[in-house]
Amino acid sequence: MLRGLKWAFIAIWLGVVLVVFAPQPLIDLSTGVLTPVLRWVWHELPFQGEAFDPARWQQAQACALGQCRNADPLHCARAHMVHDLRERLLRPGTPMATARQLLGPGKPHHGYPACLSYHLGMCSGLRIDVDDLVVCPGQSTPDHVGTVTHIQN
Repeated sequence: MLRGLKWAFIAIWLGVVLVVFAPQPLIDLSTGVLTPVLRWVWHELPFQGEAFDPARWQQAQACALGQCRNADPLHCARAHMVHDLRERLLRPGTPMATARQLLGPGKPHHGYPACLSYHLGMCSGLRIDVDDLVVCPGQSTPDHVGTVTHIQN
């Protein structure tokens, strides 16, 4: 968590310095570079860093439901495993039964009842909105994974 906050602080600080002290052509150039960097720091970095661990995944669910001592709603133990899940374990074509076995039953995602939604915590951006992992079946293969993404609600 601190690693992501450190880079977010550095990115914001650099942006402020550039806007305040730089001439307009440099601002235009830096905006083209800074925008993707901020997007990566706020929306990708929190979802990387750890291999998927089924025991930690289930423990984090219990904490999210307030069933463990000192539960922290900002703690994002599940979020750091998302990249590994997407790249290694839940690639398109994986049976949806495997997804349920790895992650648990999940909840139907609002607006998309065939998709399974898993609470991650307040992990991305300014950490004021809740993030979910969403696993959706393929349109032509409803019993296999089509897409796996994380969304900010």
